[in-house]
Amino acid sequence: MFRKTISCLAVLTVLALGALSASPALAQKTTFLKIGASSMGGSWFPSMSITASVINQKVPGVISTVTTGGAITNVRNIENGKIQLGLTYAGVIGEAWSGKGTFKKPHQKFRAIGIFMDSVFAITVPANSPIKTFQDIKGKRTSAGKKGWGSTLAYARILAAHGLSFDKIRESGGKVSHVGWGDAVLLMKDRQVDVIQLAQSTPNPLIMQLETSFPVRVLGMDKAVADKMVKTYPGYVAVKIPKGIYKGQDQDAWTISDNTLLVASKDLPDDLVYKITRSIYENPAPFKKLAWLKKMSWKTATQGIPAPFHKGAARYFQEKGITVRSE
Repeated sequence: MFRKTISCLAVLTVLALGALSASPALAQKTTFLKIGASSMGGSWFPSMSITASVINQKVPGVISTVTTGGAITNVRNIENGKIQLGLTYAGVIGEAWSGKGTFKKPHQKFRAIGIFMDSVFAITVPANSPIKTFQDIKGKRTSAGKKGWGSTLAYARILAAHGLSFDKIRESGGKVSHVGWGDAVLLMKDRQVDVIQLAQSTPNPLIMQLETSFPVRVLGMDKAVADKMVKTYPGYVAVKIPKGIYKGQDQDAWTISDNTLLVASKDLPDDLVYKITRSIYENPAPFKKLAWLKKMSWKTATQGIPAPFHKGAARYFQEKGITVRSE
């Protein structure tokens, strides 16, 4: 009886192995990818959720999932191998590559895939707020964004350009909260904060969400200050939020913007990254369901990125007639 059982098991094993060898889809090795986004309250998490879905559908043998993070956190997590793909800012990767600013040493394990959207840094207050200039934020309650976010760093830089800092706000009796954008909107709706930092394409969906409760406006800076920040921090551009775009926006407001791009670990195979890049930019329909990704295109995906592209992504853009630096 024992011998018969062993014989049956042997036959079943051979049959199973034969079935696997006859089915390439089953025998194919699965590649698991983690994609770093940001908190669930902003635009990055749904953007990366769509990205993961497209990759899973269009790239055979790949299962990708989305995790929370932030522009700075995602670069660091690629560096230490915790994730393989992530969203970040052009202004962040410039500093990461050279080991400047918030990066104490060079981070060069990431490579660019392409731009998804612009992110306009909008320091937002209720329309009837007495806060008219950045100096007026002193002593007030502000939501700065989470630690490790590129937009939080941008807010700190904007404050510094106007002689302020998070510490100075606290020292003057104010409060600085490091929460996500969704929580920041709720805090402002409940009048628990006076000013919040938001960063998405214009018009900002979160600002429009706020306006269902009351009119709001974005604080503007002098154009000369915006131009100086652009020169100081590669990747930033000066942009104007036009009068009337929000219910409480009664004046044009100059601010800075940064391009949001997807980066990948240099350790990912070239052919895999080529397929990922192609799947993203050759399937625009799912992305255009999100208002902030309507302008996303391979035609503008390579502009102004201060770091090398992944060789797999460079191959895709080369086929489109665009030459980029790659390593």
